[in-house]
Amino acid sequence: MKFILETARLRLREMTPADLDFMASMLADPEVMRFYPKCLSREEARAWIEKILGKYQEDGHSFWLVLKKESGELIGQVGLLKQTVREVFETEVGYMLHRPFWRRGYGSEAAWGVRDLAFRTKKSRRVISLIRPENKPSRGVARKLGFEAESELVSHHGLDHLVYSMTRTKWQEQPGYGLVE
Repeated sequence: MKFILETARLRLREMTPADLDFMASMLADPEVMRFYPKCLSREEARAWIEKILGKYQEDGHSFWLVLKKESGELIGQVGLLKQTVREVFETEVGYMLHRPFWRRGYGSEAAWGVRDLAFRTKKSRRVISLIRPENKPSRGVARKLGFEAESELVSHHGLDHLVYSMTRTKWQEQPGYGLVE
């Protein structure tokens, strides 16, 4: 297992096929998947993991599993995803937590770490999050990260999404920039 980053309470690591039980449980939860077209079956969760493993090889990143640092308990997935938006390649900070771990700040904490990784290590000039307009919790996370909503909706996988974004310059202007490298 390759660990990617640590935050105050969390560790992020690459996914493996052995994570199927957790991923199948999370991706089958109707509340977790309420902004997706459908819940996924166990076989679809297996395909999800296989796709992510391929993206590690192809792109060098994708979703990573989020674990509580103290216990090692799996709580969700957060990562950097390559997306095409308006015919432009973009780097997305994507996040999804399993329902038992909502409203504890874990999503914001993990996404914050991944956002900083995109700018510090990957040298991204801009990062985005694609969020369904009705997904108020994810929109709140994006705002906590300092992302701003762009005005026009985009179609992504046949569904309307808002684009939240942040530039490297805006990131460098954030309080605390440069304190931790």
